[in-house]
Amino acid sequence: MHARIRSVMGQVTRAGTVKTDIPARMDRLPWGRWHWLVVFSLGMTWAFNGLGIAVAAAINSDLTQSQTL
Repeated sequence: MHARIRSVMGQVTRAGTVKTDIPARMDRLPWGRWHWLVVFSLGMTWAFNGLGIAVAAAINSDLTQSQTL
């Protein structure tokens, strides 16, 4: 295995687990505007998904009647 790949993966122990410092390095990265945009977008998607499910549940009984369609 190449040295660069080995340094990214970390060290493999006898049990087959990989010890790495990637999570610790990621915790030190700055939190920027792009991250807030992703969090906001995911939150809005979650909210609209819940709203769609609520609307579908509210009109479900009306859609089962033959004269509605």
